[in-house]
Amino acid sequence: MALERLANALEGAAVTLLLGLVVGAIDGFLAETVAAESTFQRMATFALLALALSSPVAVLSALIGLGVSRRAKKRRALGALGLLVAFVAGMSQVIQTTSTSEELRGSWLLEQPLPYLRSDAPRSIALITVDTMRADSLEHMPLLAARAEGAMVYVNAHSTSSWTLPAMASLHTGLMPADHGAGARQGPNSHQRSGLNEDVETLAERLRRRGYVNGAVVTNPYLSMRYGLHRGFDRYVDLSRRALLQRGLRRSMLWRFWVPQASDDPVPRALQLQSRLVEGRAFLWVHAIEPHAPYSARDGDPYEECSMPDCFSDWRPTGEEAEPRDLDLIRSLYQADLARLDTQLDPLLDELIAEGRLVVLVADHGEAFGEHGGQAHGHGFWEEVTHVPLLVWGAAKGQNDGGVDLTGVHEMLVRWSDGGGATVEASETSMAGLLFGEESSACVTGRTKFIEGVGAFELDADPLELKPLARESPCSLRSLEPAEGTNLDIGVLRALGYVD
Repeated sequence: MALERLANALEGAAVTLLLGLVVGAIDGFLAETVAAESTFQRMATFALLALALSSPVAVLSALIGLGVSRRAKKRRALGALGLLVAFVAGMSQVIQTTSTSEELRGSWLLEQPLPYLRSDAPRSIALITVDTMRADSLEHMPLLAARAEGAMVYVNAHSTSSWTLPAMASLHTGLMPADHGAGARQGPNSHQRSGLNEDVETLAERLRRRGYVNGAVVTNPYLSMRYGLHRGFDRYVDLSRRALLQRGLRRSMLWRFWVPQASDDPVPRALQLQSRLVEGRAFLWVHAIEPHAPYSARDGDPYEECSMPDCFSDWRPTGEEAEPRDLDLIRSLYQADLARLDTQLDPLLDELIAEGRLVVLVADHGEAFGEHGGQAHGHGFWEEVTHVPLLVWGAAKGQNDGGVDLTGVHEMLVRWSDGGGATVEASETSMAGLLFGEESSACVTGRTKFIEGVGAFELDADPLELKPLARESPCSLRSLEPAEGTNLDIGVLRALGYVD
């Protein structure tokens, strides 16, 4: 009798595992493909995943088998199948509400109370950073353009880099890329990047020492906790990691029924978080990844058809391969994303400006559309990539023609928290950090720009940078030196569509 029941247990477990493998293989066959993935690889991946998920159910089937007779084979098999389906459905719900890593955990922390530090002079701050937003973007954002009439608009603002991580690190540390180290590569043309130097103090850490409670909602994988910009925040919500997980799960035909479409819109979470930061000194940072490529004016998840996503090469011609008609189409899609972002941001700006806090909106970098033979960003320091919009509400309004950069925004926010004014001071800008090609640098002083290996440009006389002058650099050039330690897996680049 004991041997019979043991056989029942083993049979029940085996049936469950076999069902898991079969269901997983079928699901993999039907799942959406990603770049350079064969049908066999996809089926094997999903089969192994289903096997792992069905293992706990196999244990339950074995326990059931210990308690039933041999005459209950059909009942036992049907029970195992039911348990398997219930388990997969349950796991889909669990993954949506439970974190699997430190980075994911930030997406579900809004329910916890934030500490409040009351002050007679709150001087609260809201920082909105927008990914891939050109300096001329307000032409396609009528709501933001109308709000700009009540702001101080800096028309000659520059980023310190050509891509997100080193640029945002400059804003949050007040340091140039060569000093904060974020985004440094390991060796020539390496995709592996380092995070913020451990001994560098962030804006949130400086504000915390001044009695601020700090919250952030970010939507770019380069701003995840592994890179260090979360230091000093009481709440750091990283929507990019949850969205990446959801997109991966939605490749599955079975899980698609339970996993909702991913969203990179930070405004709903930002409004929730802002409602908890209305008392005392508060600092709110919101980073919107739209209008980052691949551009789309569709409703829902713009990456839905891209799986993880990694379909970047399906729509984007690059460099010399780009036809003018393709660039016109791509530019129109980008402008449609700007219009959608305009609608998304307006309720947040409406509430933040009404609260009477200092509100800053700035881009991490711009975007190229063939002006100098390239597209997107990360490959050079031309004006279409480094000239960014900068608007400040809550102090004076008008237009400022001084040459300012992201480090100046940092110093202004710290000065404001200490009771000072809200003016970004003009300074020399040092630029470094490329995603593609050999590392290089550039600098801007006044209206003179120098790009290493290209030459100097007088931006007033040559705003399109078409006539390089053979001059020595008028300002300091400092590149990002390669770092010994790295902490980027290739999935971050794939998630943003930079590599297949």
